[in-house]
Amino acid sequence: MEIGGRTWTMEFFALNSIRSQADALVPYTILGVGIVLSGILFYVLRSTARFHDEAGELVRAAESVGEGDLDVQVGPRLLGSPTGMGNLARVFDRMRSSVKASTEDLKKANEELVRVDKMKEEFSSMVSHELRSPLTPIKFGADALLDGGSGSLTGDQKRYAGMIMRNATKLENLINDLMDSYKLDINKLTLNMSENDIGQMVAQCLADAEPYTREKQVQLEPDVRASGTVMCDRKRIDQVVANLVKNSVDFVPEKAGRIVVRVEESGQEVVFSVEDNGIGIPADKADRLFEKFYQVDTSAKRKFGGSGLGLPISKGIVEAHGGRMWVDKEFRGGAAIRFALPRKPPA
Repeated sequence: MEIGGRTWTMEFFALNSIRSQADALVPYTILGVGIVLSGILFYVLRSTARFHDEAGELVRAAESVGEGDLDVQVGPRLLGSPTGMGNLARVFDRMRSSVKASTEDLKKANEELVRVDKMKEEFSSMVSHELRSPLTPIKFGADALLDGGSGSLTGDQKRYAGMIMRNATKLENLINDLMDSYKLDINKLTLNMSENDIGQMVAQCLADAEPYTREKQVQLEPDVRASGTVMCDRKRIDQVVANLVKNSVDFVPEKAGRIVVRVEESGQEVVFSVEDNGIGIPADKADRLFEKFYQVDTSAKRKFGGSGLGLPISKGIVEAHGGRMWVDKEFRGGAAIRFALPRKPPA
């Protein structure tokens, strides 16, 4: 064929030949693409299955560690895997080993603490016994002298015998405070709970506290506005009220001092209060009043004695009953410390 002065016969023949060859290659091309896609799909499926197996193994190991089994180990195949899951497994295994080592250290430290606590308890019991033992004959002898059982005494002799009795009693109270404080610290303060008539409790507390107020001629008054009973350890609550009354006696004026022991109802609670007309408690020191050994008067020569344990112990006893104790910061004309007890302590 001649077009534009040029013959195209050979060119058309060549194009037709190329088209025929391309048509012949199509099936082979489709087959090749299919093989490649199948290979890719197989690799993806195999990788997915392997990832699933590795992830499952790591999850099971993590669950075992979460349940407290720190000896569980990830398989060596996974630990040696170059994949991202293998890297995660190696990090997990190092973390497990570190936690196991720390746990063993804590276990040893806890065993040592238990041993030391047992030694402290044994030592405290021994010291308490050894300190109390000589006090009993000292107080007995002083009491016998004061009662005249060993004959009449001169004025000075009575004064010295009274001094012996008072200081022996102080030492005994200090020993009791230290032991009570220690028992509260280790949660071993025993409570003997029983139903107690509120009015009778207050009357007995005031009768027991009367010797503390006699020397300063302080007026001690009851104000019972609650009725019925309250579940408590009678001896321990008597101890709390006595501590509060003794604390007030130190800070009220001699002969003009007045202390009121008040009991009121407040919902399901019985609120006990010890109010006085003393020097009061500075607002900035009220929050620290229940700290061990804390004294409102911190001067070198404190006017008032005491171990600084009475109020912390009282607060601990009240809280052991499921109650609470606080300083009434709104009270004016003295100081007021209150504590509330549930009529029925929580089970």
